[in-house]
Amino acid sequence: MYYVKKIGVTGTCGRLLCVCLAAILLLAAGCLEHYGRMDPSTEVDRLFEAAKVLPDYNYYYAGGQNNPRALLGIHKEYTQTNRSWTPMAELTTEILKKRVAAMTNEIGHAPETYGGAIFSPDGAQMGIWYSKSRDVTIRFGENRDVSVSLPRWPDENKERRSPISFP
Repeated sequence: MYYVKKIGVTGTCGRLLCVCLAAILLLAAGCLEHYGRMDPSTEVDRLFEAAKVLPDYNYYYAGGQNNPRALLGIHKEYTQTNRSWTPMAELTTEILKKRVAAMTNEIGHAPETYGGAIFSPDGAQMGIWYSKSRDVTIRFGENRDVSVSLPRWPDENKERRSPISFP
């Protein structure tokens, strides 16, 4: 029979290991405090499908004007800094309705289209999202600056496979 002895980490080596682990945890916690999150929301889904324009929000789209990949609304207290998003100045219900229709192929709600609520690191809702993708990174800077990543299509997350298959 084999026995495993308990290994204790003591002395200078143990203290150094504890300090290193504590530093890693603090660094990781510090990095995460500047990220927000997006939670799926049927309420936001309904807002976009009804083409309801919220007056306190600035709106953006990603992709082509006639075939957007995503729609984004950011509360006016925040500044969206990712220049890959195109602002929709003077957005009307009719324009929003056309953008949503282009994303859902004019059939109304498509099961693969998601509405989401965007939250700041402190948990306050400060944005809305509508896309076929849920894959988004929300990074906060100073002075209420926020950078929302462009969406990835669901099939972009799959592994690239070789056209040659092996048994």
